[in-house]
Amino acid sequence: MKSVDPSTTTSESAHARSSNYYYLAPQINLYVEVNDKISGYFAYSEDNHVCKIDIYTNNEDHVRTIIKSFNAQWDDGIVPHLNLKKLEKKYKVKGEDVVNAWNSFL
Repeated sequence: MKSVDPSTTTSESAHARSSNYYYLAPQINLYVEVNDKISGYFAYSEDNHVCKIDIYTNNEDHVRTIIKSFNAQWDDGIVPHLNLKKLEKKYKVKGEDVVNAWNSFL
């Protein structure tokens, strides 16, 4: 983001089992919030690790770039690593819709 908007600012808020990261790029009208949370008894289990990303912008290209960046963190992409049953339960959405929405930005 800094390469596109040098005025980008970042902030971090960390707690015992969660971290929040905020990115604000005012010149390109972009705000990104990443909530990283460990839940459940086994704090270091991947099954109990949740990352929620909120992207606020009126430019779909920015969303696409961020989604591709997150997807590139895994050799096989993020979709195989999503717990769709938990997403369906928590957000009342269909797993198929989540996968389709994610893939629409790739």
